[in-house]
Amino acid sequence: MSTMQDNPFKRNDDAMFQDAPRKSGTRKILIGCGIFGFLGMLVCCGGFAFFAYRAPQFMAQAVNAAMAVQLQQQLASEPNIQQKIGTIQSLEFDFTRMIEEAQKSGGNGEPRLAFRIKGTNGQGYVMVVQDPASPNGVGFKSCTLIMDDGTEVPLDMAAMNSAPPSTLEINLDDVVTEGQPDPQPQP
Repeated sequence: MSTMQDNPFKRNDDAMFQDAPRKSGTRKILIGCGIFGFLGMLVCCGGFAFFAYRAPQFMAQAVNAAMAVQLQQQLASEPNIQQKIGTIQSLEFDFTRMIEEAQKSGGNGEPRLAFRIKGTNGQGYVMVVQDPASPNGVGFKSCTLIMDDGTEVPLDMAAMNSAPPSTLEINLDDVVTEGQPDPQPQP
C-alpha cells in the first residue's frame, strides 16, 4: 500500500510556513554605490570639462572687450574716423571677420584683429595690427578702416597716439554682465 509520502501531489504544510532564504543586501548596496559613484563622476568631470571649455572663451571675450574700450578711446580722436564714422556708438571684437581676413591673406603678413565699428555717420570694420613692443603690451602698430562698401582707409597712428593715454585698469563689472561679456562696455 502506498503511504502519504509517496504521493508527489500532496501538499506539504510544513514547507509553506518556512522562511524564504534571505537574499544578501550586499549586492544591492554595491550596485547602488556603483551607480551613485558613476553619476557623481559624471557631474564632477562634466562640470570640470564645461569650465575648462568655457573659461578660456570667457577670458578671451573679456580681454577683447577691454581692448575695444582702449581702441575706442584712441579712435575717437582720429580724423578719418570722425569724418566717415562720426561719433562712435559701438566697437565690438569680430572673431569671424578676423578669420575671413586671415584666409584672404593666405596666412601671409601680420595677424590683424577685427573690430566692428558703428557710428552716427556710418559703419565698417577696424583692422588692427598689434605692436608687441609697446610698453603695456596692447599698443597698435597699424589700423585700417574698411567701410561696408569695401573702401579701405588707413588710419593715422600719430593722431591715435596723441589721444589721452588710457589706463588698462578695467572694471570687469562694467565689461561682464550675468556671466556673458557686455558687447558695449560702459567706460
